[in-house]
Amino acid sequence: MILTSFPASAAWLAAVALGSAAPAPEAKSAPVDPSARASGSPASSATVETVETSSSVGTLTLYGGARGGVLSVRGETGDEVARATLRPGQEVTLELPPGLYEIRPETPGVNGAPVRVNAGESPRFELPGRPPPSPASATAKPVVAPSSPPAPRQAARPVWKRPVAPIMSALIPGTGQMINGELGKGFGMLLGTAALVAGSVVLYNAPDPLEGAGRGGDSQSFGTAAVTAAGFGVMTGGLQLLYASQIMDAYAVAADKRTPTPRRRHRLALEVGRSATVGFRVGDPAADLYADWSMALLVQIVPRFSLGVSDMSMKFGSDVGRVTMQGGVRAQYRFYDRGRVWMSAALGSILQGSFARGEPDPLVLGGEPPAGDTSFAAVPYGQLDLRFFIVDRWSLNLAPRVSVPLGTRFYGEDRAIPAHAVTFELGTGVGVYF
Repeated sequence: MILTSFPASAAWLAAVALGSAAPAPEAKSAPVDPSARASGSPASSATVETVETSSSVGTLTLYGGARGGVLSVRGETGDEVARATLRPGQEVTLELPPGLYEIRPETPGVNGAPVRVNAGESPRFELPGRPPPSPASATAKPVVAPSSPPAPRQAARPVWKRPVAPIMSALIPGTGQMINGELGKGFGMLLGTAALVAGSVVLYNAPDPLEGAGRGGDSQSFGTAAVTAAGFGVMTGGLQLLYASQIMDAYAVAADKRTPTPRRRHRLALEVGRSATVGFRVGDPAADLYADWSMALLVQIVPRFSLGVSDMSMKFGSDVGRVTMQGGVRAQYRFYDRGRVWMSAALGSILQGSFARGEPDPLVLGGEPPAGDTSFAAVPYGQLDLRFFIVDRWSLNLAPRVSVPLGTRFYGEDRAIPAHAVTFELGTGVGVYF
């Protein structure tokens, strides 16, 4: 008789007893049991591979009958737990975790049957035909290694929290975490958001608009203004990411999905973000933050490589009625994706058209407005894209880029960067994947 107990672990066998499936680890080998004997025959050896199981077990007896044969013991998931090759009249007893098993004879014309094993009971399965029993029936028992009981699973959160928690976080940052029972995290999100808002307001109002306006008061404000503008850009970018992340976190906790599974094989990616840089401006302060909000739509052509339209936006000026429209193309390759972190490199170009209408001179009564001006520019750039996932389909994006405008590049509120001015921009935003 040859008995083989297939790979199983404490976690898998416990899962069989509860009616659920789990992956089975590798089995450990054990020495041959010299006491295993077949009835009516000299002592026979049985090859036994041990399995790890829980301490609460039942027994299952397999009987070879008049002809013997091969029996396959399968769990509720259909995975083979043990296989016994029995000679006529031979009997084998297995120790198994409680649960429902299916006995499948590999003898043509012989039907199998389901058998339930309970702790303290010993069901029996017999092949057809039964010669007189022999006292030398062989009994092979897998070696049982005790294991600690599985940790109790946390009760599922109410379904109503899945929409309510993120909506409340969108209205008042941190309240979604409080609804999920994470009071400390919720207060932390609320205080962090308030601190970033306060810091942004202070930096926005820091420049003195009258600096250098007095006689002989030449402005020396570029250094200070550049640092202030950069700080304002970093704070507002951080505020944007914190606000989006606490909404995602509220949903992830409410749905009990704390470990996301990013969609690597997505077909479409929609991104919304802001690219910001610090540049010169006329007057005081001598430097300002140039921000460009835009949207991108990328199609994953093959795994890791995406191509699509990007940097789509429209901007309006206030002084000469300028309207600027832009769009572009981007090719992007994802060279790293482990867990919830992705890293990509991208090349792209922004195509921009700017149109301004002339304004009449207010000092000339009935004067005709001067002719407007039209300009076009291309802005090629290289970009590093870092993405962090909190839920499966949503990511936080951080995208530093270097661009070189071929022509005057216009931003909102009549701000502009001259042609050929190498520009470093910091992009922040969110992405969703379909």
